[in-house]
Amino acid sequence: MLIELVLIATILVVLYINFLHIILWKESKRDFIERTAKNLPSVSIIVPAHNEEGNISRIINNIAKLNYPKDKLEVILIDDGSSDATYEIMKKEVKKMKRKNEAKKISWKILKNNARLGKATSLNKGIRIARKRFVAVIDADSKLHEDALYHCMLRFFDDGKENLDVAAVTSNILVDKNSRLLQKLQNIEFMLIASLRKLQERLNIIMATPGPLSVFRRDVLLKLGGFDESNLTEDIEIAWRLLAHNYKIRMAFDAKVWSDYPATLKKWWKQRTRWNLGGFQTLLKYIKEVRKNPALRKFIIPYSLAGYLLTTLGVFIAIYLFYNAIANFLDYFFEALRVGINPISRISFRYAIDVFTIFGVFVFSTSLYLLYNGIKMQRKTSVKKIIKNAKLELIPLIIFITFYIMLFPIVLVYSLFKFILLIKEGDIKKAWLTK
Repeated sequence: MLIELVLIATILVVLYINFLHIILWKESKRDFIERTAKNLPSVSIIVPAHNEEGNISRIINNIAKLNYPKDKLEVILIDDGSSDATYEIMKKEVKKMKRKNEAKKISWKILKNNARLGKATSLNKGIRIARKRFVAVIDADSKLHEDALYHCMLRFFDDGKENLDVAAVTSNILVDKNSRLLQKLQNIEFMLIASLRKLQERLNIIMATPGPLSVFRRDVLLKLGGFDESNLTEDIEIAWRLLAHNYKIRMAFDAKVWSDYPATLKKWWKQRTRWNLGGFQTLLKYIKEVRKNPALRKFIIPYSLAGYLLTTLGVFIAIYLFYNAIANFLDYFFEALRVGINPISRISFRYAIDVFTIFGVFVFSTSLYLLYNGIKMQRKTSVKKIIKNAKLELIPLIIFITFYIMLFPIVLVYSLFKFILLIKEGDIKKAWLTK
């Protein structure tokens, strides 16, 4: 009976989430097309980097080519205790930029941490010395479309007037190098995430401001104390903190950004474990705020709690059902052999349609519909060039909806056990610095 109740609860939660996003999709189609503006605010771009000698030159040149008034840009590059040539390449590239006609209009700064302090600490260091009204956080392994920052800044305005309630705008993140199967699967995942995040903007329930490109009001960040240096996922924590203080977070769907993501399962597992650990930290920190903020109370905290709980129970139930099925088959097999019956000849495959089958079809079909719309919108909003990353390949898609999504519950349960162990050992941040 307990197993059936958990399965029903899981199906209902997933259906609720899917139908909520389908309704939002019907109401939000126009929000995917961005707006234009003449007067753009000044922006400080902060790029923290640890051992990024292979990427730092690219991102510096990438920033210099952005379609944004160069005299309104300040770039703060922070070497976070790198052991490679990241700092030396920073100095060399900035020296070049200061000689170029357009790039020399940008204010360039380079900071260096003698030891690795972590991404959040480096960002806070940059925020404190930044001189512009807005700060854009960019990972060193990112590659921005030339209009990405421009489209992010537009989302701080409504009908040409700046909306002071909007404290952050995040971008549309895709996988840069997606030649490997695992990267293709992640690209499908991020296309879906991008469309769902854009839909969530309508209810102000965007739960993360990812590092590849997110823009913040500098005064709001300073007022709230900057990024949480003890959290493994500072981009999730700061989003929850903004919502807890009744600020709005928006998503610029036309702000295309590509970033490096794991090509091997081992690296993917480690990355997703870190994301889960940071999610646990954030949930524990803000669960006490559940009564104070509508977004946290009505969606984010219930969604997170239900997701963690039902996913964990689902993994153990799946293990139990699998073990029970194998045990029953073995009992039948050996009992048949004992009485002289050929067990294989008596095996038949039958399946009776029940309520779980019907609900399962609804879950699968609504999930496919959302995935289809996500890929469709990526292709519609390709800005000035074809977005090759938005191609729909059949084999990766099949693997994504059958095998890939089954990995998430497993890594979540693993992360939960690791979180408990790290809590017992002490400071999680010391055990696992962020990128």
